[in-house]
Amino acid sequence: MTAPVPNLRSGTVTSASVPVKVIWSGSDPSGIARYRLQEQVDGGSWHKVSLASSISRSVTIRVRPGHDYRFRVRAVDRAGNVSTWTNGATVHVRRMSERTTALSTNGPWKRISGSDLMGGHALRSRTAGAEATLRFTGYGVAWFATRAPSRGRAKVYLDGILVKTVDLHRSSRAARRMVFRYAWPTSGSHTLTVRVLGTARHPAVDIDGFVVLEPPAGDPVLVGAGDISYCSQTGDSRTAALLDQIDGRVFAAGDLAYPDGTSAQFQDCYGPTWGRWKLRTSPVPGNHEYHTSGAAPYFAYFGSRAGTPGKGWYAYNLGTWRIYNLNANCDHVGCGAGSEQIRWLQADLAASPHTCVAAVWHQPLFSSGMHGGDAAVRPLWEALQAAGAEIVLNGHDHDYERFDPQTASGVAAATGIREFVVGTGGAPLRAFASVQSNSAVRSSATYGVLKLTLHTGSYDWAFVPVAGGTFTDSGSGACH
Repeated sequence: MTAPVPNLRSGTVTSASVPVKVIWSGSDPSGIARYRLQEQVDGGSWHKVSLASSISRSVTIRVRPGHDYRFRVRAVDRAGNVSTWTNGATVHVRRMSERTTALSTNGPWKRISGSDLMGGHALRSRTAGAEATLRFTGYGVAWFATRAPSRGRAKVYLDGILVKTVDLHRSSRAARRMVFRYAWPTSGSHTLTVRVLGTARHPAVDIDGFVVLEPPAGDPVLVGAGDISYCSQTGDSRTAALLDQIDGRVFAAGDLAYPDGTSAQFQDCYGPTWGRWKLRTSPVPGNHEYHTSGAAPYFAYFGSRAGTPGKGWYAYNLGTWRIYNLNANCDHVGCGAGSEQIRWLQADLAASPHTCVAAVWHQPLFSSGMHGGDAAVRPLWEALQAAGAEIVLNGHDHDYERFDPQTASGVAAATGIREFVVGTGGAPLRAFASVQSNSAVRSSATYGVLKLTLHTGSYDWAFVPVAGGTFTDSGSGACH
């Protein structure tokens, strides 16, 4: 039995998925009666993949960018014997926009806009000899672009060797199409160069983006912010561009669609920016979500990713870490001792002991910002502190602030929890008010996201500013 291998497949790239073809083979003296194929996403449980027929040796499916995939197969022969599972290697699916720093250009290229382009933009050149070169490490690569009457031809080079001439000219427009793909048997460092030929009467060549199949990252990343989208503001577009370049699980720390968390605001404001990464986002609700009764549009927009409707608390594993997403709108769901949320949190902490624990909710216990700290969430902190948690991530105040580890009563302690307020996702920034004890770093001048790299037994943090921003903050800590 040969292990199942995913390769990029011709088709349309969407904001949510990429087509791949999984191929395997097997043999048996009595003949194969049927195959069983399963997939595993991000190290979770195995799930059945439906096949066109019982003896199919390939299947085309759609996978989600930003996630790790592994496939396994086993066979049943005509005598009824069942083989052991044959596991393939874990592959990370990475989609890269035309703005990726891994892409360099030579000659005139123009950034264009279009509603059917990935992220609303692409690169275009009409000049013969203009080149764009992607540097990457992986098993496979694909270039996706628009085919249309005005498009022309380009040569594609891999590692400096011409491998194909691609013709983008078609009688009708088709956007986000995989126009070139290639696979290697093992992962390696490569370059892909697109060279424009300048075809007469239809010279345009577009680069909408690339997809790379690569080895999974060594340690998982948790990245995000809170206080994100106004349709009348542009900060959310700038921070969303950072997420385009950072793989990992996205935390969205509340107040995601201003001003009232309506269905239209989630669809029209959040959706075109951070919403393009919805399938890798783990959100929590903010107080603005509850401007609409029961935060119903928030729960409808995120579905199962937001936890049980009306409650909004849940937990998941990320590498060796346990992450708790909690609902700090205490007047709506209850956060006090004996509340349903606290009972659930305490029970899960006891039933799922982890060396490293983090939590995300909206209103911070400690803050030097305009709103200040919210004492109602202290029971959440106390439950986490009793279990030895490391990190709490909040929003609410529109600034960035990092506190040194402290207890729920605000006493500095090496065994306490380090809190980050990251209300820098796109809503208008606000100046600080009264600086609180144990506040270590503050900035209210720069939009950006917080990137946490979660190691076994430790973590690194880095505040990543938007393009043009100069404020940064980074460091590391150990789990208790």
